[in-house]
Formats: sequence, C-alpha cells, structure tokens
Amino acid sequence: MFRTASSVSTTRRLARVASDRLAGLAAGAPPSAAHARHKATRAAPVPHAVHHESQSPRHHLPWHVSVLGDYLGASLSRAQLDAFADAFLPRRPPTGDVVAASDAAAALAALRRERDDATRRVAALERDALESRLRLQHVDRAAFEALREDLRDAKAAAADARVALNALREQTKTIEETREQDLADATEAAIEETRRRAALEFDALRESSASAAEAARTFAERAALHREAAETRERAAKDALALAERRADRAEARARGLERESANAATAAASEKEATHETFGTLLRDFGHKRVYAMPAGNLASKEKVRVYDQQRAFRAERSEVIAAEKAKEAVFSLPGVISVAEGTAKTRPDARRADGVEPAANASDSDSGEDSSTEVSLSILDGQHRVGAIDILLKRGLLSPSDEILVEVFPDVDDRRARRLFSEINAAQPIRLVDAPGSASPDLKWMLEGACARAKQKYPAMFSASHRPKLPRLNVDALRQELFDAEVATRANLADEESFFAWLEERNARLKARAREDWLAARPKRGRGARLTDAAYLRALDLAEEHGFFLGMDFAWLDDFEE
Repeated sequence: MFRTASSVSTTRRLARVASDRLAGLAAGAPPSAAHARHKATRAAPVPHAVHHESQSPRHHLPWHVSVLGDYLGASLSRAQLDAFADAFLPRRPPTGDVVAASDAAAALAALRRERDDATRRVAALERDALESRLRLQHVDRAAFEALREDLRDAKAAAADARVALNALREQTKTIEETREQDLADATEAAIEETRRRAALEFDALRESSASAAEAARTFAERAALHREAAETRERAAKDALALAERRADRAEARARGLERESANAATAAASEKEATHETFGTLLRDFGHKRVYAMPAGNLASKEKVRVYDQQRAFRAERSEVIAAEKAKEAVFSLPGVISVAEGTAKTRPDARRADGVEPAANASDSDSGEDSSTEVSLSILDGQHRVGAIDILLKRGLLSPSDEILVEVFPDVDDRRARRLFSEINAAQPIRLVDAPGSASPDLKWMLEGACARAKQKYPAMFSASHRPKLPRLNVDALRQELFDAEVATRANLADEESFFAWLEERNARLKARAREDWLAARPKRGRGARLTDAAYLRALDLAEEHGFFLGMDFAWLDDFEE
C-alpha cells in the first residue's frame, strides 16, 4: 500500500520535472513569476493543485513513460531519482530567479524527502510492531490452548482416578465386611464346638470321678480292715519287742561295763605313752589330720629340733625384733594365733632365725635339685617363723622361760607336695584391709562404701572377680572399697549416702565410656593396672569393658582426676 502511493507520487514529480524542462526548451523563455513561485513553494491552493495534478502532463505522455516512471519510483530512492533526472533529462538554462527558486525547491524537496523517509520508517516500525503483536498473540493463544488441553486431560485423568479409587474403596469395604462376617461365623462355630467338647469332657470326667470315688470308698473300707489287722499284729509285735529290748538292755549294760573296764585300761596305757611328747610337749587334742600341743618354748626355738620349710618366705630379723619388743611390754606373755609345724619328709633349710639377720649357708643335703628323695623325718615351720624368732630373742634376754608353753599345731606325714599345699592354704588367708580395721573409718562410711560397691557388683556381675589379683578390666569388690577409701572420695565429692555414692560411680563410668579408643591408649598408665600388657592385650581388655559397659577396672586414674 505504501509502495504504490510513493510510486504514483514519484511518477507525478518526474512528469512535472520533464514537462517543465521540455516547455522551457520549446518556448525558450522563463516561466512566469507566479508559476516559479508555485514550483518553489508548492503552496498552491489545494483545488488548484488537484486540478493541476489531474491536468498534469502524465496524460499527454506515452504509456511506456508512465510505466517506466512507476518502475523507477518503485526501484529508486529520491536521491537516486534526482541523480537520474540530472543525468538523463535536459535542463533549461538557469536564470537568476530560476536559480533561486531551484535552490529553495531543492531545500524544500530535501526536507520533504526527510519527512517521507521518517514517515516510511515510522510506517515500517508500526508494521513490524503489528506483525510482532499478531505473531505473539498467535503464539500465546496456541500455548494457552495447549495448556487448556493439558488441563482438560489432567481433569479427565483425575476424574478417572477418583472413580477407580471409589470403586476400590467399595471393593475393600465389601471384602472387609465379608471377612468380618466369615470371622464371626468361624468364631461362633469354634465357640460352639469348644462348648460341645467341654460338655463331653465334663460328662466323662464326672463319670470317671464317680467311678474313682466308688473305688476309693472300696479301697478305704479294705484298708480299714487291713489296718485293724495290722494294729493287732503291731500290738503283739510291740509286746514281743519290749520284752526283747528289756533283755537286750540288760545284756548291753553288762557289755558296757566290760567295755568301760577295757577302755579305762587302754586309756591309762595310752596316757602314759602319748599324753606327752619329748619335743612337742603336752598333747591337747588329736584331730586326726593334725595334733595340737602345748609345746615348750625352748624346744620350739631350738634350731636343732625344729627347722624351717624350704619354700618359706625370707626371714626378716627386724620384724621379729618388733614382735619381741611388743611382747616384752606385756605382764603376762601371750602369743596370738598358732605356730604351724610339719612333721615328715618335706625339704627343709638351715634356720635363718637369727637376730643379726644373716642366713647361714645351706648344707649339701638341702640342695634344690628337684624333689627331696630323703626319707629322714624332720620338723619344719610352715607358718610363724617370725613369731618363733621373737620367742628366741625373748629367751636369750631372759624375758621368757624355756618351759613356757606355746600353742603349736603339728601336721603328720608331710612330704614336699603336701607341704606346698599346706603352705599355700595357710598363707592364702585374706589379710585385713585398712578400711576394715577397727577405728580406721566410721561405721556410716564403711556401710556406704559396702552398699555402693555391692550395687555396682550386682549391676555388672561379670566385671567383678573373687580373686585378689583379677585380670584387667575386672575388679575385686574389696579392693575397690579400699581404693575408694584411700582416695577419700566421700569427703572430696561430698557424698553422704549410698545412693549418691553409687550415682557418682555411675557418672564416672559414663565419662570413661565416652572416651575414644585412641584416648585410652594415650592415657594408658605407666605403672599399675594395665601397664605391663601389650597394646593388643590392652585393647582386648577394653573390648571386654565395652561389651559389659563397665570401665572402672581399666585403671584407677579416675579416682584422682575428678572435679571436687
């Protein structure tokens, strides 16, 4: 549309230019002033301009010139049209007025060309905007239609899903109702069957009970008859037995009289032979496995008569000195306990009970080569060598008489094997601990310690041992009590009862439980519990503690490292 209007306007302008130039060449005279003004200003009245355009020379031009003008107007810009006119159309000789009018027309034409170019650009931009708006509207409408179609499909699918869900609910409800009804029917049938069987069993039991009761009555009647007959026989037997017992008592009395006479004679003979022993002294009691004597102190302290067991612990003269000094203060001499002596073939060594503490050299018969094969019977001290050393000191100082009696137990027929067993049994006795010593702790503290440790042992039984040297990470309950007493935990932690003490132990155990394995290895003590173990053995002990959840036996560092 815009290109057609521009072509027409261009053709008209070319026609006017050609007509003006041809007319000037033909007349050889310049146009009138009015005509020149009209061409220069293009300000002729609109009716006249329309009439002039309708009467333009285009109607007098050949048809091919009009066609050529349309083609050039469509193909060339305004500048190109002017260049074409200058190059191919003849010009009239310019005059002063013509030149001025031509310059004004040229300026006006340039302005009009700029206006037309701006108009064309605006029209092109509007056309592009319209096309973009139409294209965008088309795209948005298509996308909207696609979304609307998807929404319709989704609604249809949702409707189908709701229908299927409702159908499934109905089917499930029907199945549940059917199952409940079947279960109710089955339960009712089972109850009825159980009632029927119970009634049958009850009837059978009632019949059997009646039969049993009848049989019991018959048996009781027969038993009563038998009991009466047995009582009659028993009374007769008792009478006969009483007569026999009276006769037996008389015979037994005569036998006891004879036995007493014989026993008195044997006792008198044995008393004369065994009541006293040349070394052990007076026999107090013979228990079979051992005999207890009141032995003279001189015989007991004699190194020729009584020696020391070969496996006895080292003799400490200063210990005997302490015992002798304490006994010297007593108005009446008394020695606690009993001295244990072995009589037999057990290996012995020279007596080391000397006040100077120097042990004499062993003789050749007391070598350590294997078991003692000697059959010589000797006496050796199994327990009490320091007390016997104190007796020797008191005898030398004249504070004790050789005839003063000391309580001694003598084990007969003791060889090396039995001597080792007896020595282990005697020395395995548990020594009293400081916490249990009278006056060392208040009764409340003792019971608090005992109760807290007993509760820990009850909660973690696998982690406590009766041994006085349990393996890591186990504990001995008495050793734990002593460690807690030595560390003064009750005072430092301000514990007043068993509950708070056990709670404190649990809190310490929880802290140790949270410690990492590498921290355990890093904090491993250099001495004491666990110090001599290899890393592998220490980690195995830690595994056992983790298995039972009890870590207080790994070491006792937790007794010192806590906030008071």
